[in-house]
Formats: sequence, C-alpha cells, structure tokens
Amino acid sequence: GTEYHEGFHMFFRTMLTDEQRTQLYNDAVEKYGEPTAEEIAAARRGQPELSDEEARLLALEEIRKNKKLNKKLVKKH
Repeated sequence: GTEYHEGFHMFFRTMLTDEQRTQLYNDAVEKYGEPTAEEIAAARRGQPELSDEEARLLALEEIRKNKKLNKKLVKKH
C-alpha cells in the first residue's frame, strides 16, 4: 500500500518531464474536474508549506492515482 503510493509520486515527479506532468494534470481536470477544497486540504495535510497551486496539483495526482487504482480493482472482480 504505502510503498505503491509513495512510489507513484516518486515516479510522477522524477521520471516525467514538466510537459508530461502538465498534460496528465490537464487530462485529470478534463476527466474528473477540478479538485474540491476538501481534496486539496487532504493533499496538503502534513505539508503546510505547500502553496495553493502545489496542493492543487498534489490533489490531482491523488485523484488520478485513486481513480486508476479503483478501475484496476473493479476489473479484477
């Protein structure tokens, strides 16, 4: 669980180019909409130094990751 979760963020932030990340953020907004205030607050939890935009982008990463994981779980059953 935790290893996968943190590994996703590590890959997303270190292996993708800025352009690739921007496209994935834009795709997430198109597909799932802007993150809610609650999702942004949850993404910021434990990281009060994050700017509003950094917290928004982290929330989009979480949304994208969770939706993909849920889709995989549903396909398995």
